[in-house]
Amino acid sequence: MPDPELLPPGRSIDSAVPSPDGIGGVMKRATERRRVKAASVGATAAASVAAVFAVIASGGANDALNTINPPAGKPPVTSTASGAPSAPSVPGAGVAIPPVESLVPRATVPPGIPPSTGPSPRASASSPAPRPNGEVGPPMQITSYDVTRQCDGSGPTVAQGWCSYYDGATTGRGGQAVQLAAALCRIPGQGTGKLEFASGMQLDFAVGRSSYPASWKWSTGHHFASTSPTVTVPEGKCARWYVTWKVVDDKGRPLAPGSYYLDARPRTTSETNVETQSSETFTVT
Repeated sequence: MPDPELLPPGRSIDSAVPSPDGIGGVMKRATERRRVKAASVGATAAASVAAVFAVIASGGANDALNTINPPAGKPPVTSTASGAPSAPSVPGAGVAIPPVESLVPRATVPPGIPPSTGPSPRASASSPAPRPNGEVGPPMQITSYDVTRQCDGSGPTVAQGWCSYYDGATTGRGGQAVQLAAALCRIPGQGTGKLEFASGMQLDFAVGRSSYPASWKWSTGHHFASTSPTVTVPEGKCARWYVTWKVVDDKGRPLAPGSYYLDARPRTTSETNVETQSSETFTVT
């Protein structure tokens, strides 16, 4: 009797029983249908494997992995050889797909060349800017001219359109910081003035007893540039230089109480009658 699954649609077993002479024909047709069904299943499995390899070859390993993941709720089968999850069989194909990890080639290092563990090469830093050939100073700021001050400092004279005066402390205690300052001001009505200097030392402070050498000079230990920029002073304004001094001598020892002369002398190239200018008196208490 023929297999019910092999009967054509709409036919029953009773109506499908052939005559003895037709048994061979029925069996031949059944065998042909089995062969067609097996070929269809094999083609489906081959197409699935080819699709996975095509995705991997184009860099889509992750997409391939997502394609062969099992349905939600069903954990992947663990390979007994490597312990890594392996891909389940393609539904309906009956053929297991190998794990995607095993299909992705890994980079190898040629023998005899150890892998690099150091940092990635970077562009070398640019060379530091060259240091200037000396300093310019002391520090200076532009301030307003005080018309109540006497022009009795060391520097350009009123005849040249300038007023210079000492503008810092005149007393202090040995070892304690004070500020020394001197101003060169452009007299109102004389227009803008320009100050030129022979070197980077634009002004120097000196303190001493009754005669030179000074007990302390600000310029001691400084290295000045061979040239200095021109200082422009608008009318009614002053160039004011200032330094901090701890009332010590050149060796850092606090000065003893008493009276000292204090020079605050600009080093401009336009100085006249400098020697006639009087020094300030600084008192150490």
